[in-house]
Amino acid sequence: MSNEEKPRATLLVKEDCQACSYVKEHIKDLPHVEERIRIVHGESAEGIMILADHEMVDGAPMPFLEVDEEYYAEGYKKAKDDKGKVILAAVRSKLVKKITEICNE
Repeated sequence: MSNEEKPRATLLVKEDCQACSYVKEHIKDLPHVEERIRIVHGESAEGIMILADHEMVDGAPMPFLEVDEEYYAEGYKKAKDDKGKVILAAVRSKLVKKITEICNE
């Protein structure tokens, strides 16, 4: 991959997020991960811009995976939070699988 090419995917994460930690831990040793996956803090200006592009600033699921500038929806499922509100929750294994596929291309 040349230096002029941008990473194929962006992974948005946040502090104190078990799913975020799980995904980062399971992808850290993948081949080409640093060239193909960019990790951005979800509450940074860049992270908020990415979420805004997908109209998901409020209540965005973390980790949030954007692949080829599209939200990777297959890595999420509807769940309920502690208060019974329906939310999107990350399916950690699907996110790791998708990132692994990208790194192995």
